[in-house]
Amino acid sequence: MVESIPLGTARSEPGAIQYGRWEALTHPTGHTEFLPVIIAQGREAGPCMWLTAGIHGPEQAGPLVLYRLITQDLVDRMRGTIVAIPGLNPAGLRTSEREPYHAPKDPNRLWPDGRPQKQPSGNGKRASA
Repeated sequence: MVESIPLGTARSEPGAIQYGRWEALTHPTGHTEFLPVIIAQGREAGPCMWLTAGIHGPEQAGPLVLYRLITQDLVDRMRGTIVAIPGLNPAGLRTSEREPYHAPKDPNRLWPDGRPQKQPSGNGKRASA
């Protein structure tokens, strides 16, 4: 039996592609920022793969690849599920900027890189890596 996967307003269905949105934050103006969601599920159980794109606004190829990759033909041949977020930085995609206007920090720097954090040295200067 294939298990249903919900994310935001999308809920997977065996043999189908579902589109929806995942509300991320509400701006002080009342506008709600959302992330687009695509869930493609084969008719048979299998692995679940999470794909993301669109973390930097000027980099338009990633979202396009996801929309072209996830087709009904693919779903008809696959086992398992693909959960895709084609626009991780909707504000940056709208303005074609690397950083979103509501958080002036490179979103790619929010991911942990596995290295231990730098500890300050005893003399008040930062330790070098």
